[in-house]
Amino acid sequence: MDNSHFVGVSADKAAYYWEQAALAARQVIESGRYELVGYNLSTPEERTASYRRFFLEDDNKEFIWFKGYAEPNIIHNYTKMCAPYSFRKGGYGCSESSNLEFVEAFEYINDYDDTLKTTHPNGNLIEYDYLNNIFKDKDPRFAATVGLPGGRFLDGMIEVRRGVSKGGQIPSINDSKEFLHNMDEEYTLSDGKNIKTIGKDGPYEDCKPSKTGFYLLKFIDAELADYDRCTNHWPMFRLAEMYLNLAEAEIESGHIEEALAAVNRVKHRTGIHEITADEVARNGESWLRDRIRNERRVELAYEAHRFW
Repeated sequence: MDNSHFVGVSADKAAYYWEQAALAARQVIESGRYELVGYNLSTPEERTASYRRFFLEDDNKEFIWFKGYAEPNIIHNYTKMCAPYSFRKGGYGCSESSNLEFVEAFEYINDYDDTLKTTHPNGNLIEYDYLNNIFKDKDPRFAATVGLPGGRFLDGMIEVRRGVSKGGQIPSINDSKEFLHNMDEEYTLSDGKNIKTIGKDGPYEDCKPSKTGFYLLKFIDAELADYDRCTNHWPMFRLAEMYLNLAEAEIESGHIEEALAAVNRVKHRTGIHEITADEVARNGESWLRDRIRNERRVELAYEAHRFW
């Protein structure tokens, strides 16, 4: 390795670095000036609504430092760029499109296994009654961050499908490839109603609809009259990051109890299961490190903390 071009902290200075990182995080947390918004809400629905809303509020008590916007001239157009395709109000839509790996990074409320459930234990496909039931019981932050097939947006539904089942037959892979190149393909239902075969919001390989089946909701101000004139502030530092910084610094310093306390503050706000000392004892310190890193991935998603 060419150490002169390596950006990082040398091994002999790592302990000091983590000590200082923990100290800085604690100073912010213990200042009492900031709070985890929605910390003591009761239901997943309340937590989802709160998490989505506080990124749009000017008087946010969690933001430590942010890039501010205000009418008439200091505005941005994030909603115009990212709104679901059929709701874009003449904008672009889908400039950010979540992928399946990110979707599955969100844990279930009571289960660390975050992969979507598609099959029964016997291997048979699960048939869900409603389009978005496959996402049921996911981390409440999930529905506030990602626009889902079958999810609500304004007074309508984000309509994404692979195709239309004909006579109970699931569309074949070849059919799907044909549909992905034709957003005008329609299918007539038994009641005579015509619907778009792949849904009015995709997926579609070309142009602006989602290519993954998902949209971005975080920071999107759906109620805004003009999607070109967004004024919601952009967070640079907020309190949740301080807890996650503290958790990371403490585990790297070998302080398991302190790392658990810090990461569980963020997890408690979401209403999902908190990590116990017994689980760490069973699964090991590296398992806890991975859980902390995953928590950072989903909590700070789309806030420009990760290169990828």
